[in-house]
Amino acid sequence: MKVIIAKNKIKKISITKREWKEIGKKSNWLKISQLQSVNNNGVTFIQGQQYVDPSGEYTVDSISDDGKTMTVTYNSGLFNGQTKTWDVSLKSTHYKFVQRQEDRRNRMERINFDGDEFSWALGYLASFGSITADIPSDQRKWFEELYKNITGEDATDYLNRGYYLTKPESKYTLELRIKFPRPQGNSVSLLKSLSDKVKIIEGDSNMEINNNNFIKNLFLMGFRIGKNEDRALDILSKINNPDEESFLKGTMGEI
Repeated sequence: MKVIIAKNKIKKISITKREWKEIGKKSNWLKISQLQSVNNNGVTFIQGQQYVDPSGEYTVDSISDDGKTMTVTYNSGLFNGQTKTWDVSLKSTHYKFVQRQEDRRNRMERINFDGDEFSWALGYLASFGSITADIPSDQRKWFEELYKNITGEDATDYLNRGYYLTKPESKYTLELRIKFPRPQGNSVSLLKSLSDKVKIIEGDSNMEINNNNFIKNLFLMGFRIGKNEDRALDILSKINNPDEESFLKGTMGEI
């Protein structure tokens, strides 16, 4: 039996680079699968996962084959709704920066209020002070979780009441402060016990303490956002070895 092999003519086709790219887009066999994840400087970015940088939250859409760049779409913040391509090493630096910021915000160093020396000052703050929380709108989630963990209450209960303030502009830090009127006469000296723990900002008629860690410690003692005069006895019960008489005098602003 004879095997006959037909000789087919092959026609040479000239094709431009642009046409080749178009063919590549339409042909699955020409596509090179993209990376699903990339690790840079200890940060792993995974396609489809959400991350955050100082501008807001974003989702990783794709990662370049060389792992040097990635395309992301922002879900909040300055670039909300926009798709951008970033250098992966830059995004890992931004991610670590935001994580350090959150670590500082969430960390709380306990202040020792044991003993009677703080009783008058704490009583005065309970009766006359008001606490405000000021935070960017796109950073509310972590603060509300923190507040819930410390107090067991919902911070959103204080929205639109002048104490829990959210702003659309981007900034990096939560601002917790307690404001109170300047005590009359010599009783201002009774605040000295607090000034050893934290800086007191003095005005002509009002004073304030603008310190996140200090206010978080007050939350642990029963203080809440807003005014606290109705919580005075609960706060007193959480002070170790208090001078009850001094505390009650503090709630009345008396020496």
